[in-house]
Amino acid sequence: MFFNLCTHAEDKVIKHSITASMMLLATQTAIALAQTPPAIPGSISTPNAVETPIGELEFKDGVPPKETAAKLYDNLDFIYAHRAFMDNMRGVSIRALHNGLQSIGVKETKSSSSPT
Repeated sequence: MFFNLCTHAEDKVIKHSITASMMLLATQTAIALAQTPPAIPGSISTPNAVETPIGELEFKDGVPPKETAAKLYDNLDFIYAHRAFMDNMRGVSIRALHNGLQSIGVKETKSSSSPT
């Protein structure tokens, strides 16, 4: 019905506008599809598997699966336990040395405020 009200010249202008719009859209789409994302530098990418002293750790798109995460948490638990043991070993050793010296009769000395 709309086209019946238009003159032949107006009809040509509408058809040319639609054609030009379609060509512009097709060109922009082709340009957008032709662009490729830049390659990810190797220095920031995460490999799919890493060999470590605690075994092979696997990653999928940089994210560890549940098994790998569990292995990492177990290793952290071991590290924290080892550190707690080692941090307290000095104090326990000093206390044992003190108790041993007292058991053979060594007396504690009293510190004085001024050296003589």
